Amino acid sequence: STTIASGATLRLLGSRSYGSGTSLTGPGTLDLQGGTIDFTSGTTLGLPSTGLINLSGATANFSIGPLTMANGLNMTGGTLTGSSDITVGNAALTVGTLSGTGSLTTSGAVSVGDITLSRTWNANGSTSLTGANIVRFSNGTINNSGSFGLDGTQVNPLLNNGGTNFFNNTGTLTKTTATVANVGVALNNAMGASLNVSGGALVLNSALNNALGATIAVSAGTLVLNSAGTEAGSTTIASGATLRLLGSRSY
Repeated sequence: STTIASGATLRLLGSRSYGSGTSLTGPGTLDLQGGTIDFTSGTTLGLPSTGLINLSGATANFSIGPLTMANGLNMTGGTLTGSSDITVGNAALTVGTLSGTGSLTTSGAVSVGDITLSRTWNANGSTSLTGANIVRFSNGTINNSGSFGLDGTQVNPLLNNGGTNFFNNTGTLTKTTATVANVGVALNNAMGASLNVSGGALVLNSALNNALGATIAVSAGTLVLNSAGTEAGSTTIASGATLRLLGSRSY
């Protein structure tokens, strides 16, 4: 068993495996900096409920069942993987890869730097991509039920890096800044969801499926639909704004 006291840090730079009969607890900080760190069935991992986990370069495999990180997730490098469904409040996803068969659910404020997404991310809180922030999809899915803002200068903030990728929206997706933002993954705008463009140009290069009860509002700037998609919802285009259709669509 390992206990990390408040104010103390355990930094792992080499590969290590925690399994049946092992425990890692305490209110301190676990810094996963290098190697492959496995947390598998039978591990007692109490630290996420009381302490802080930093992922700063290691490959961290969490495969111990559902896991809640009460004090959030700070990711500055490395790979988060495994079969555990992980729930956090706030998260700083600065650099790294999210992979594995489990999901990541965020319920609070999330900042994004440059991440690769090969996992399901349930974004239930407030997520903002500012500056040159980018999500590189590689067999990844974002299920957004909160607010998700494309508020930066990145030309490809939601980039298709290969595989099957989706952005499923049941909340609000907004484009605000006076720049061009290309979205390379399929966008499903579900009942009750809204897609709002209030500045610059939002260019959707894969399908946009706008369901019954979903809304699209172009209050300023331009929304470009480059691919075919289904249409059953409502669309509002304000004076001076533009909706440009380049793919097949039926109203």
